[in-house]
Amino acid sequence: MAPAFRPGSLLDRIVNGTEKRSLPLPDHVFYGGLGRPAPFKPKESLGAYGDNPWLYSGVNVIAAELARTDFKLQKRNKKGEITYIQSHQALDTMNKPQPIAGGKTMLTKMMMKLISAYHLLLNGEAFWVLQNRLRDDLGGAPQFIDLALPEFMHTVSKDGVLIKYVYRLPQREVEIDPRDVVHFRLPDPSAWERGHAPTQSIRYAIDTHKEADIMNFKRLINNAVPGGILTTNSSLSQPQIDLIRSQWRNLYGGSDNAGRFAVVPNGMDFKTVQQSHQDMQYIEGKQRNMEEILANYRVGPEMLGKTESQTRANAEAAIFVFMRFGMLPFIELFADVLTNDYLPAFPGTDGLEFGFPDPVPENMEEKRLNAENLFAGGALTPNERRKMFGMEPLKRDGMDVPYLDLAKMPVGERMVEGENTPADEL
Repeated sequence: MAPAFRPGSLLDRIVNGTEKRSLPLPDHVFYGGLGRPAPFKPKESLGAYGDNPWLYSGVNVIAAELARTDFKLQKRNKKGEITYIQSHQALDTMNKPQPIAGGKTMLTKMMMKLISAYHLLLNGEAFWVLQNRLRDDLGGAPQFIDLALPEFMHTVSKDGVLIKYVYRLPQREVEIDPRDVVHFRLPDPSAWERGHAPTQSIRYAIDTHKEADIMNFKRLINNAVPGGILTTNSSLSQPQIDLIRSQWRNLYGGSDNAGRFAVVPNGMDFKTVQQSHQDMQYIEGKQRNMEEILANYRVGPEMLGKTESQTRANAEAAIFVFMRFGMLPFIELFADVLTNDYLPAFPGTDGLEFGFPDPVPENMEEKRLNAENLFAGGALTPNERRKMFGMEPLKRDGMDVPYLDLAKMPVGERMVEGENTPADEL
C-alpha cells in the first residue's frame, strides 16, 4: 500500500503524478486562454522583405545556405563514433513533405527549409505542423508537413505548461496538439515560448530606408527641376505661369528627361541649384541604413558580390567570418529543433539525432603550412599528406612511411656507407 502523504505536498504531487510547474510562462495571466501572439509585427516583417533590397539580400543569402545544408540522421556511440541512418520514416517525410499524386511533392525539401528560414530570419520563428499520421498500430508517424504563418499562431499554456497551439484565422480557429508542431525560434528573452524577430532591432532603419526611397521617387516625378530654377523680371499672369509650368514639366520632368538641355524663353534666366545639405544627408542616411540592416544579420557586403578593392585573402577571411558567426549558429539551432521537436513524432528514433557537415571553410594557407611542417618533421607519411587534401593514396614503395628532412631518408633506415674511389671508366 502506497504511503499516505499530505494532499498537495511535494511528495504527494511527485508520487501521484500531479507535479506541476510553480512558475507560469511569461504573460500567461495577461493572455490567458486566448494564447500569446507573435511578439513583433509578423505581417509587416514579411512585407518589409519585399520592400527593402538589403533586407531581401541579407535574408536570402542566409536562407539559401541553410536550405542547402544536408541535415543527416545519425547515431553516436559512447566513443563518439557516428553511424549515418540512410533510411527512416523521418527522412522520407522530410524529403517529400507534401506528397501529391504521381509521386510528386507540392513543396520540396529545399523549398520547405527555405521558407522556414525566411520566417525564422524575419519573424524569429517558423512552424511545421505535422499531419496525416499513420494509425497507432503502425507507429503513428506523420506523412505530411504544413507550414504555418507566425502571424496566426498563438501559444496557450496552463500551470506553466504549453498545452496547445491555436491557429487563429479571421474566419475560424484551429487547435493543434503541441506534439504536432515543430517550433523553430530565436527565443524572445521576455517570452521564450515565442520567437524574437530580428527585424525588431532594425525597424527604424527599414522604415527610414523605405520612406527615403518613396520621397526620392516622388521628388523625381513631381519636381521637374533640371538642377535649377527660372526667374524673370516681367510680370506674368496666372495663365502664363500655368503654361510655362506645364511646358517645363513636360519637357524636363521625370526620369526619362533627366539631364536634358533646357532652352530658356527670352527675358527669363536659369539659375543652378546646388545640392543641399539635406540631399547629402539623404545619401549618407541610406548608406547607414544598409550597414545597420546587413550588420544585424552578420552579412558582410562580400556575401552580396560587392568585392571592390578586395583581395582574395580578404574575401576568404570574409567568407570564414560569415560561415562561422553568421551561418553556423542558425544551422546548429535548426538541427537542434529537428532532433528535439521533429524526431519524437516518429517511432524508433531513440538515440538518433540530426547532424550536418561543418559549413565553416578551412584556412587552406594554414592547412598547407601545417602539412609542410608535419611532413618535414617526420610526423606525416606522403599518403597521409595527400589524404589531407583529398588526393588518392599512391600505391608505391615508401609512400606509407614518414621521412626526415635529412636527405629525405625513411625513418629507421641506416645511411649507406661507401668510398670516394672514382668509378671505373666505361
